[in-house]
Amino acid sequence: MQEYVTLAVAGIGIVGSLSGVIVGQRMSRSWQREQWVLDRRVQEFRELLDALADDFRVAMTMYVGAVIDSDGQREIVASHSTAMRVIRSRVFVFEEVTKFNIELRWTSAVNHHRQTSDIEMLATIFNGIRVQIVNAARPALSTQRLPWLKRLFRRRRSETAS
Repeated sequence: MQEYVTLAVAGIGIVGSLSGVIVGQRMSRSWQREQWVLDRRVQEFRELLDALADDFRVAMTMYVGAVIDSDGQREIVASHSTAMRVIRSRVFVFEEVTKFNIELRWTSAVNHHRQTSDIEMLATIFNGIRVQIVNAARPALSTQRLPWLKRLFRRRRSETAS
């Protein structure tokens, strides 16, 4: 009888150890994936902000009375083309780019600036977009993450529901 009790206790110990390893591995993988996605989002926001800032810098060379040679004109077209490519190629931040209507707002602002040389309006639009991008890129400090056990069970439920 004592042998059975010893075997049962040993079996429970083995199952408990294996369960702990499996849960730990799952939590680690889950956290790593979350961190990877957050890193990609920040990277995409940074690339977007860099492209818009470069386009803004080049657009500032256009002002009333400015004589822009063919190299300058090519730089203007190239910077705006790059900005549009970056805006349109976002994957991880697509929802924010769409929600903030960045493409239309920026294109309208640049076109208005080309026609009127109104740098103040272009700067206002750029700063508004910049603030939205920076705020979206920062994780909200007030948002508290779920404890690891709740996250584990929440994921398991969503996986079984699929």
